[in-house]
Amino acid sequence: MGQYIAFNDFLAPSQTQDIYYRGVTNTTPPTRFNFSTTSNPYTTEYDPDWWGPSLTCPAPDGFAAASVPCQIVSPTPTIDPIQALLGDLIEYGIAAERSGVPANFDDEETANAWIPEPWTQTELQEMVQGVRDTATALDIARNGSYDSNRALALFRTVIIGNQPPGRVLTLIRTTGGYSFQSSSCNGKTLTACTDNSYHFIVFDGITTNLVTKYVLVHELGHRFNARSDSATAGSGAGRSCASLYGRIEGTRNFPPPNCPGVPLQDPQGYLVMGMFLRPSQTPAWDRGQRGWGSGPNDQITQFQQHPPQVPAFVGEDLQTQIDETAADMFLNWIYRTLSDYPPTLYQVVPGSWQGFLNMSWNRSRDPGAPTPYAVCYPNPCNDLRYSGDRRYEWMSTQMAQIYTQNNNSWFSTPTPTPTP
Repeated sequence: MGQYIAFNDFLAPSQTQDIYYRGVTNTTPPTRFNFSTTSNPYTTEYDPDWWGPSLTCPAPDGFAAASVPCQIVSPTPTIDPIQALLGDLIEYGIAAERSGVPANFDDEETANAWIPEPWTQTELQEMVQGVRDTATALDIARNGSYDSNRALALFRTVIIGNQPPGRVLTLIRTTGGYSFQSSSCNGKTLTACTDNSYHFIVFDGITTNLVTKYVLVHELGHRFNARSDSATAGSGAGRSCASLYGRIEGTRNFPPPNCPGVPLQDPQGYLVMGMFLRPSQTPAWDRGQRGWGSGPNDQITQFQQHPPQVPAFVGEDLQTQIDETAADMFLNWIYRTLSDYPPTLYQVVPGSWQGFLNMSWNRSRDPGAPTPYAVCYPNPCNDLRYSGDRRYEWMSTQMAQIYTQNNNSWFSTPTPTPTP
């Protein structure tokens, strides 16, 4: 039986409403009136089975307490928060299941390849927010404003891909390691990993407090890199000079091998990303320690999710370093766009926005620090040479060029085949 509230409204034309008049006593069943604006006279029907034991209706003006009209109101449905969040994700082309691993998502080469870890509500809230943040920033940067429907469609086009139709990117939550022999993520445990060939992102063996929107957007950066590769769009390669990876690799300007490009320098000509001299005087490519949204680069922080000097990452090859830099650059660019658009360039130090701050974590003497030649590690210095602005400006240029080079495959509407 539903709830009961006082009914004291007029009906619209052709609307029908049952009105229940309370009986004089609890032992007297009420009378049901079928009240219709299209029926005259009104019909009266006695209903001996209807009685609400807790029926209480305040008497409107002009009615006796024993004859107050009441209306049945359907109970508010119970909403499953986990299911609602999963529904939010699938709108963007992101698939996930409550158990952590979809039932049909298994490696044909290895039995029991996945040990599922059920998603928590907090984790899924972070996933939804990360997806929405990415979609919003992509839309703002491309169109100069935000529209929710346009942002959703743009995310599905740019990040998910529309070929084949119905493609989704699957989020997987596991614990205790997993085995997927043919995946590029095989053996990468206690971390998050993106496989662009099998179209999934796996979060393995990490605690809830580490399953954040920042981790997800970093992983979506790997996805964007693969999608940015016009030579191999959708294949998961992301290694041509047209990709975001290739553009960052071009800052080496030091063969072999090398994509065309120039080192990334600040407005005063100091190096931000490119070939640095090591203490041994040997040049080596480095992402740089200036201009990030957080640091230093020997710690995992919000805006450097995979910096090279973290003990677990020391010794990774150059390709991995550049690939992880591309993902962190994407992460910083998303949140700088969200929090500072139109951008405030070359005016504010360090900046109150998120991502790409004008700050330095240089371990060596830093000429861009307020105190000349200060050491900015582990506590950062404000960077008077605007390294964060320069990173943001450079990334915005690359993003615009990537949109242009992929315009036909991403945004054009195919010409329909004529019907004979």
